[in-house]
Amino acid sequence: MFTEQLLQHLPRAEDIEHVLGYIVSGVQRATNGAQVPWKAGGLARDPKRNGGDIYLIEPAMQSPAPAPAAALALLPIDAQLAAFLDSCSLNEVQKTQVATALEGIGVTSAAHLDVCEEEDLQDLKLPPITVRVLKAGLKMRKEKTQPVPPPPPLPSSTLPVVQAPLSDKAQEFLKQMEGKTELNLNCTKMGGAEASALAEALKVNKTLTRLEIDNNGIGDAGASALAEALKVNKTLMALSIICNNIGDASKQALKSSARNGCTVYG
Repeated sequence: MFTEQLLQHLPRAEDIEHVLGYIVSGVQRATNGAQVPWKAGGLARDPKRNGGDIYLIEPAMQSPAPAPAAALALLPIDAQLAAFLDSCSLNEVQKTQVATALEGIGVTSAAHLDVCEEEDLQDLKLPPITVRVLKAGLKMRKEKTQPVPPPPPLPSSTLPVVQAPLSDKAQEFLKQMEGKTELNLNCTKMGGAEASALAEALKVNKTLTRLEIDNNGIGDAGASALAEALKVNKTLMALSIICNNIGDASKQALKSSARNGCTVYG
């Protein structure tokens, strides 16, 4: 089963951590949770290459599946946004992929695009080479655009979250996470209050892909705080939260908050 998932996902032109996450999730789904592969981190990343991402297959070498004719026209984007995508050096498949990704964060018009920043585009699940082309096109567009009345606000789901100052305990957790992809906090008796501080740190952390907090008795309060953190965190791929006195409502909140590609165990 593991080999089957390995062969299926290894040819992806994505960062190796994402690829391994697909494999882990695939095995777990195929075996109804009977098998849960584990992985240990330790890959050295060079920020000068691909922004620090590690690829087994370069994104430019991936052959995208052919898109149906006029697929771009079927998406709910306005004519000006479609014209902008036409002006970028993208093929038809890439334009459709970009339009779909933009729609996913609520950008369906040129007016919405004009209030996007480079950081917003970096978060799109697109090959790095496509993101670079899109950034260059957006920069040129903003340089040419004359002052106009304020565009309509972005949908609330895409507005940046204003993060309150972290508590002292949250700062301690954030320091523990610094530079790590995996963190084991099993059996540390943290309880609900410390779990809430951990959730604060998780909202701003951008390195962890696996977090284990088994056997800590965090209860519903801690679980609810972590569920809110999962809505914000964009890097975590696995959260193990076994034996923590969590009720059914909090369990459902954790499952609902985890984005695609992030699995909650326990």
